[in-house]
Amino acid sequence: MWSFLIAPAFQLFTIAALVMLGLLTVEIVSSLFGAAASSLLDGALGLDGADHGVTHAADGPFATAFDWLNAGRVPMLVLIIAAIACFAVTGMVIQIVAMNLLAPLPVVVAAVIAVAATIPVTRWVSRVVSWLIPRDETYVLGAQDLIGRVGIVTLGPVVEGSAARAKIQDKFGNWHFPRIRPGAAGLSIPQGASILIVDKVGDEYAVIVAEGRLVNNGQPSRPA
Repeated sequence: MWSFLIAPAFQLFTIAALVMLGLLTVEIVSSLFGAAASSLLDGALGLDGADHGVTHAADGPFATAFDWLNAGRVPMLVLIIAAIACFAVTGMVIQIVAMNLLAPLPVVVAAVIAVAATIPVTRWVSRVVSWLIPRDETYVLGAQDLIGRVGIVTLGPVVEGSAARAKIQDKFGNWHFPRIRPGAAGLSIPQGASILIVDKVGDEYAVIVAEGRLVNNGQPSRPA
C-alpha cells in the first residue's frame, strides 16, 4: 500500500520525512534526559537569550528572513523540524495529486513547488508553536539572573579554554544551557558535577564547585 513512497518521484520527500522523524526523536529523547537538543543548539548558535534576556537576530538579509519565519521566538531545531515536515508533506501531496491526474511531476519541479509552499506554512506553524510554547528567555530579566544559582555540568570537564556547558534552572523554573568557564585559576570540574555560578565574563558564566547545603539532591536551586 505504501510502496509508492520509495518510487523515484517520492524518494526525496520520503527521505525528508525520515530526517524529520529522526530529529523529532532526538528532541524528545534529549528532553526526557533534561538537556533538550533544541536548547543546546540554540546555545551553540548564540540564540538562547540567556545573556541579555531577549533573542536578537543578526543584521542582514538572512536575519530579516529568519525573523519573518519567527526564528528566535521558537527554538531553531523546532523551526527546522517544522520546515522539513512541511516540505515532506507538501511534496507528497503534490505528487499524489499529479499521479492521480496524469503522472507524477519531475522531482525538481515538485521540490520547487514544495519549497515555495513550505515557507509560508512554516511561518504559520512557528507562530502557533510560539503561542503554545513560549521561549524560556521571555521570563529572564537580565544577564545577572543566573548568578548565584546552582546547576549541573552537562558538557565537560570545565577547564580553562574548554567549551563547557551547564544545565541551570532560573527562578521561573525554566531551563538554560549557558557556556561556562572555571571561576578560579587551575580549577577543573568534571561533567555531572554540581556548580555554582559566581560571575558573568563575556558570553560565559564563571563557576565553582557547589558543595554542602547548596546542592539539593543534585537539582539546581537558589542558595539561601
